[in-house]
Amino acid sequence: MTTQTLKRAVAAHRAGRLKEAEAAYRQILQDGSRDSNGSSDPNESNNADAAHLLGLVLHQRGLNEAGLVAIERAVALKPRASNYHNSHGLVLHALGQFGAAEDALQIAVSLDPSDADAHNNIGLVYSSQRRFALAATSLERAFEIRPQYPAAFNNYGRALVVLGRAGAAIAPLKNACAMEPENASFANTLGVALRESGQHDAAALAYKHALSLDPENGDAHVSYAQLLLSNGDYAAGWPEHEWRLARPEHQHRPGANRWDGKSSLDGKTILLWAEQGLGDAIQFVRYARNAADRGARVVVECAPPLHRLFDTAPGVAAVVAPGDAVPFDVHCPLMSLAGVFDPLLKTPMEPYLTAPAAMRLEDAATRKIGLVWAGNPRHANDANRSAALSDFSALTTSKQDGAYYGLQKGAASAQTPPPGMNFTNLGPELDDFQDTASALLALDLLITVDTSVAHLAGAMGRPVWLLLPFVADWRWLLDAQDSPWYPSMRLFRRGEGEDWARVLRRVADTLHTELADRG
Repeated sequence: MTTQTLKRAVAAHRAGRLKEAEAAYRQILQDGSRDSNGSSDPNESNNADAAHLLGLVLHQRGLNEAGLVAIERAVALKPRASNYHNSHGLVLHALGQFGAAEDALQIAVSLDPSDADAHNNIGLVYSSQRRFALAATSLERAFEIRPQYPAAFNNYGRALVVLGRAGAAIAPLKNACAMEPENASFANTLGVALRESGQHDAAALAYKHALSLDPENGDAHVSYAQLLLSNGDYAAGWPEHEWRLARPEHQHRPGANRWDGKSSLDGKTILLWAEQGLGDAIQFVRYARNAADRGARVVVECAPPLHRLFDTAPGVAAVVAPGDAVPFDVHCPLMSLAGVFDPLLKTPMEPYLTAPAAMRLEDAATRKIGLVWAGNPRHANDANRSAALSDFSALTTSKQDGAYYGLQKGAASAQTPPPGMNFTNLGPELDDFQDTASALLALDLLITVDTSVAHLAGAMGRPVWLLLPFVADWRWLLDAQDSPWYPSMRLFRRGEGEDWARVLRRVADTLHTELADRG
């Protein structure tokens, strides 16, 4: 009877009747538990299968904690079943327990090296751990075992994009799309690879195709928005960019009291919240004064390293940290404000951030130049955006270029400067962004990769030379040498196939020329 019940449960499961399947699996386990008297019990295999499948049903329903309990019961009953360990890893991954997930999937692979699903899933775990080279190896193994495995091709392509190998990602992503031509997510991923390889027109077609397949696909809308914004098409780009708010990480923000950009703010408190990186917050806090000009009391929610800096930003009445209890009437993400207050990006920018005083530095008679060579290592495009301090060796070719000061934070701040560089590391003295702003006030120029300090220098109106990868973030446009966001900024872009050292040689040549012109 139990075997027949299991067959009916599996049929319901495959048909998508998850609650019906769950109830049947539970009944099997209840009956098996009542009948069980040891490892020789004839119901043991049914119990293990039912526990395993119950765990998968619960996982599919988003009930991963309960699913984990069920699958661990199955693993205890049949510890040599590789597919059980695969499912164990799948659920642990969903719970964010990446190390335990890796362990479970390694067991699955050791028990059955030909299990393509286990190789795919461990690749996804490696991606979540940002170990993308290992991810690519595991995902490649998955589709070698199973050549008709579109998800593995797609996941492999995504890993290659993050590794900075977007061109190599295009072929596997086209394979995935050919195998599942109705999959909008695959079409979107292909669009990302095309854009990152500089094929902007082809990327636009891929995004449009993804949206034709699934008009509600938020990722495809955001990808397309960023392409539009890269082209300077702000009128179309800002509305598309609002689709980012449909992502799960923003679902705790109630839509009912989100400001629509039109209703009166007079006498109301508006909470402006920083939704993404520190640089994004710096870039868009400029619009706090626009909200204040409409009569609002403006409270900004952002990461603590920005608090002292934003305390004096025009229009800001108070600054709070995420999770702080603060009363407000309406709220709005900071990045939505450009589309409200300056949709065509035509308003001239005046400096809007500063520090109370400049940091005191030595070498008063020498040109003082700040350096930042690495961004957030967890940024999706860090492999392309960050450089190494050694790449700046071209700046040491002429003693007249001055003294260099490192404003780098994080692990990269420990890198050794090139031989012969007159270098002082200020990183240990910079506890927050107001300290960094004080340092920028004392410097004549900042040379930096695309990171939050670049935004800070631009927001202060300080001279800043920004080093960009071959395909840069949307806000720096496609081919511009200056920035509509920051008048004091000059852009130096990597050419296709160029490394950072070559870009820095161009920077050094420009620096030498400007110093020579000044006599």
